[in-house]
Amino acid sequence: MVLLKALTALLLQSTTALSKPIKLTDLTPASNTPPRGSGIKVCSDPDFQNTTTAASPLAADCSRIAYNIRAPGDWRFESFTQHQLVQYQTCAFGVQTEGLPWGIIMRIGNQDIIDAIDGAVQRFASSDGGLLGAAGNMNCSDELVMYGAADVVWGLYHTK
Repeated sequence: MVLLKALTALLLQSTTALSKPIKLTDLTPASNTPPRGSGIKVCSDPDFQNTTTAASPLAADCSRIAYNIRAPGDWRFESFTQHQLVQYQTCAFGVQTEGLPWGIIMRIGNQDIIDAIDGAVQRFASSDGGLLGAAGNMNCSDELVMYGAADVVWGLYHTK
C-alpha cells in the first residue's frame, strides 16, 4: 500500500511538472536517417537491383524501418525459405538463402539491413510518388559457422 501511494505521488508530480502537453511531433525524430554504424554488422556489403514498380512500397516507409532498427541487434532465420524480418506500414524487408540445405540457422545484423535500405533509397527512391522496390545479395554466415559465408538474397517489397 505504501509503495502504491509513493508511485501515485510520483506520477502526479511528474504529470503536473509538465509545462505543456506532449505532442506526437515531439516524439517523432526530425530525420529518418539513422545514426551510421550503430547496429550490428555480420554480412558483407550488399549489392543492389532496382525493382521499383507502381506496386512498390513508399520509400519513406522503408526508411522508417532503418530508423526503427538503428539500435544494435541481429536476426536469425532459417535457410532455404523466404522470411520477412521487419516491416513498417507499406514496406517490408525480407531475406532468403541460396545454396544451403533447408534448416540452417542464418544471422543478419541490424546494420546489414540498414545498409541495404539506405543504399536502395539513395540509388532508387522514385521522385514521382516516392516509391521504392529493391533487391540484392550479401554474404552472411550461418550461426554455427559450419558452412561459412552463404549468399543471402534480400528484398524490399510491399506488405500484403
